[in-house]
Amino acid sequence: MSQTTAIALGCVLVGLLCIGGAIQQVRTGETWGATGKGRVYRDQEPGYFWGMFVARVVLGPIAAIGGLVALSHA
Repeated sequence: MSQTTAIALGCVLVGLLCIGGAIQQVRTGETWGATGKGRVYRDQEPGYFWGMFVARVVLGPIAAIGGLVALSHA
């Protein structure tokens, strides 16, 4: 496996994990904070919670699609 293929597969994996994390976050109402805050709950910090959700929903598909495009060109 070439280095390019490994990086592309990593991008796909991370993208899928971000999408799955966003779904789990909305389903449970809790997530891990990105700044070392620990657990963040929707009812206690809704702005931060939804900001994390948007980041995962936007960056996840970008990483997954970018990885798939790279794999198709490898």
